[in-house]
Amino acid sequence: MTRQLAAHVAAAIAYELDGWEARPSGVGFHGWFELLGPAGDIVQLRVGEHRIEALGIHEQDLGRTRAWDVAGYRHARIRFSAAKGPARMAGEIRRRLLPTVAENNRILDAAAAWISAAAAVDDAVFAAVKDLFANLHWRDPGSSRREEAASWGSGGGISVEFRLDAYQHDCRSSLTINNLTRVELLALARAAARLRTSATAPHSRSQPSARRHARTRRRRARARETRRTHSR
Repeated sequence: MTRQLAAHVAAAIAYELDGWEARPSGVGFHGWFELLGPAGDIVQLRVGEHRIEALGIHEQDLGRTRAWDVAGYRHARIRFSAAKGPARMAGEIRRRLLPTVAENNRILDAAAAWISAAAAVDDAVFAAVKDLFANLHWRDPGSSRREEAASWGSGGGISVEFRLDAYQHDCRSSLTINNLTRVELLALARAAARLRTSATAPHSRSQPSARRHARTRRRRARARETRRTHSR
């Protein structure tokens, strides 16, 4: 199929989808096109001689996470005969593909927001540690190796290393500090103690309730009464 004919097919399908438009794809062969929906959905169309393939394209910024690694994501791809008319082709896309594309977009939008928030917390942690140890020379892998989110600093006899779990900004992470003086260590320990939350504070044994105390007293009183009765 010539590029001109493939472009005509893509334009006819877009017209039947109501409000969509077709444009040449920036990647792939001459028979590849993109259908752009009014809500921002993108469908890549691969027009062949006998078969047409349509697949959902998602452009959320997930960092180094791949879309198929996000829980709930489903691969959105269908095929149908090139012998069908544009209306039937559009019907295939609307019925079999677009619901999956829309659900994927919902899932990936949420994942992108979560990853962005996690990266912001990582950046805040790095900035705070740099402020705390202002005289250290730092190396930070940055976004190119964000899944490690590790940084190192050294200078003045002190070395600091911290490593954050990949995007897990609400999980525990490691921090190593070497060659601190006792005064510096004491200041750091006191600062850490002030940051304790109910989740990180040591758990104390719960005190018995007043009701439990009352039951215990009644049970002991009955036992004493029983012993006195038997002794008679």
